[in-house]
Amino acid sequence: MGLVRSWQSRKALKTGQPPEAVHNNYFVGLVVAGLVFAGGAWWLESNSVPPDSTYSPARIENGNVTGGSFERQSEKP
Repeated sequence: MGLVRSWQSRKALKTGQPPEAVHNNYFVGLVVAGLVFAGGAWWLESNSVPPDSTYSPARIENGNVTGGSFERQSEKP
C-alpha cells in the first residue's frame, strides 16, 4: 500500500495537486467500500430463506413446468 501511496503522491506533485488529497481518497474509498459491502450483505440476508424450510424442485405436471419453491417444514412433536 505504501508503494501505491508514494506513486500517487509523486503523480499529484507533478500535476500540481496537493499530496494530502491523495491520502484522503483512501479513506473515502474505504467508507464507500464498507457501505457497499454492508448494503450487499443486508440485501442478500433479507432475501434468504428461513432455516426451517426445504426446497421443492421444479417438475412437470400435465405438460407444464411448475417452478421450484421453498416450503416451511411443519413442527414435529
